[in-house]
Amino acid sequence: MIDVFGCIKALVKLESICIDNIVFRLHYKITVILLITFSLLVNSRQYFGDPIDCTSTKELERVIDTLHHIGYHWRPYITVGQAGDQQGLEVPFPGVRPKFPGDTENYQRYYQWVGFYIFFQACTFFLPRYVWRYCWEDGRMKALVANLTSPIHTDFELVRMRQRIIIDYLYSNVGTHQAYAFKFFFCEVLNFLNVIFQILLTDAFLGYQFTTYGFEVMTHLRMSEEPPEKRTDPMSRIFPKVAQCTFTTFGHAGSKNTYSAICILSINILNEKIFIVVWFWYLILAVITGSGLIFRILTIACPPLRVWLLTRKSRAVESFVFTKLANELNIGDWFILYQVGKNLDELVFGELLKGLAHRFGSLRKTSV
Repeated sequence: MIDVFGCIKALVKLESICIDNIVFRLHYKITVILLITFSLLVNSRQYFGDPIDCTSTKELERVIDTLHHIGYHWRPYITVGQAGDQQGLEVPFPGVRPKFPGDTENYQRYYQWVGFYIFFQACTFFLPRYVWRYCWEDGRMKALVANLTSPIHTDFELVRMRQRIIIDYLYSNVGTHQAYAFKFFFCEVLNFLNVIFQILLTDAFLGYQFTTYGFEVMTHLRMSEEPPEKRTDPMSRIFPKVAQCTFTTFGHAGSKNTYSAICILSINILNEKIFIVVWFWYLILAVITGSGLIFRILTIACPPLRVWLLTRKSRAVESFVFTKLANELNIGDWFILYQVGKNLDELVFGELLKGLAHRFGSLRKTSV
């Protein structure tokens, strides 16, 4: 099965230069890897067998399997009503109760598109990353911190030279990084909007049953002690494993013949588990991303918070250095300096902060 997951190796690889943050990586790394893995699993027939298998004559079985797989006359039903007091009815298939009056039919056409739909979602979660890295960031951070990312430095002259280059760049371009910062902030907003959009889109894709799917599954599991007729399995309602299919043929003389078959949708055993994981992950991701946006708004509106974040990157630097930088740098300048700090050793970054503060001049010891 190693060959199936070979295409996601590039996403697992750690990058030498950090140009975003942890919340951003949850979208384009963890979520994309998760969704691509699910898509490969759903589309890997060689590992999980046929997605649908119908019981009928051998000739009709092949036809029904093929037509149902492409969505032609896909008419499954699952029973969702009460069993009632019906007695003496013949069960049409072992383990499946017959359809009683009051039970409803559930027409579904989405099951054959699940693998492609999940792959589409993976692409949308990678889109903000693509826009940021390849369209807007354009290697700026890599050029700034070149030769300084190693945790151990032996060529101190090279380190000092690179520090001077960064200091000169930041000092000479003060006030010009607003667009750089707000483009990144916009991509963070895109991440949040995308996860909300994917929740709503998946809800529509599954017949408006996804938003409550996780709650219903947890409720069903808590009712495991109840008799079967008093509880409805939401996983079987959305992803039925057994379906009754009707197939009509026409003879040469125009005679009409109708056949019924019981179909086993083995792929739905996997689909129901996939979407319960997706439901919980999207909920967690939306909460984390929304909290990240609130924190981003606070960093924009609250300069002392920006000072505190810089101090966490280099605790050995005196407080008056951070105060001086806070007075001289706007949100865009602070953001690019903070991103530089993510890629440098604490001591190297501390020396860079001191050198930049001295370049601004009038440096005196004050309390934060």
